[in-house]
Amino acid sequence: MTTHGKDITRSRSEAVFFTVEYPWGGNYTTRLRRALQRLGFRTLTDQFDEGSDVHSFFLATERRSIEQGRRIIKAYGTKVDNDEVDLEEEAWDRMILELVDVGVYEVVQDWKYLDWHSDQHMLRSLGIGLSVRRRARDLQDNDVFECTLRRTLMPGRRQR
Repeated sequence: MTTHGKDITRSRSEAVFFTVEYPWGGNYTTRLRRALQRLGFRTLTDQFDEGSDVHSFFLATERRSIEQGRRIIKAYGTKVDNDEVDLEEEAWDRMILELVDVGVYEVVQDWKYLDWHSDQHMLRSLGIGLSVRRRARDLQDNDVFECTLRRTLMPGRRQR
């Protein structure tokens, strides 16, 4: 059984491979975040998932975007901490729209279920292809998945 420390098994400049074991959602978001960082993406911890059943993080392609996203998240976090805003669905939607406007995206998964399809479109728009395949079963008879992130040709980028 692979431990949490052996998350990214192989990497190249244009591709990163990692395995995901149960609980799938939590392991997937942790390992996906590390893999995206290896490919040069910037990430931020999602402070709003604390105490919930989800694992999530924010993702951007540029440092400037992630800094703008950090200011937006901090503003909403401060408002929540001061009970100025109840960060329910409407406020959350406003925050996410503000983040997307500056180039910051959220990756979110339930802690024990794997719904990688929900991330494919967003990752593809950022020039990353994601493929997932069932590789094996662990000692507790849970599925083990192998995930591959590959850079795709983005507009303005030449193929090597």
